[in-house]
Amino acid sequence: ASDAPAEAAAAAAAAPAASETPAAAGGAAMEVESDAQDESLWANYELTGVLTHQGRTAEGGHYVAWVKKQSNNQWYKFDDDKVYEVKEEEIKKLYGGGDWHMAYICLYQRSSVVLGTDSTRY
Repeated sequence: ASDAPAEAAAAAAAAPAASETPAAAGGAAMEVESDAQDESLWANYELTGVLTHQGRTAEGGHYVAWVKKQSNNQWYKFDDDKVYEVKEEEIKKLYGGGDWHMAYICLYQRSSVVLGTDSTRY
């Protein structure tokens, strides 16, 4: 018989290490080491969507989607049948608290970069 928990733990231990910059939760890029053979390759992750819950309990409240359009870097708020343009500063406030929106699911888009080029901060 297969030991699924032990196999899952071994796979997690072998996964590449990730480090998140402090600003990553605010819409900035998050950098994670790539599993590629070439150590000079890294992956850059950019926040592109957030699903939030607004309300004090799971039994009550409201869900809203916040999505970044890649072609113009504009954020949009999808609230039932209404769609609003929002500033990036509003996305940075989605950490929750009280009756305000709380990030429930964050979606990132990956793009590979090569260290030492103009496309990186190194």
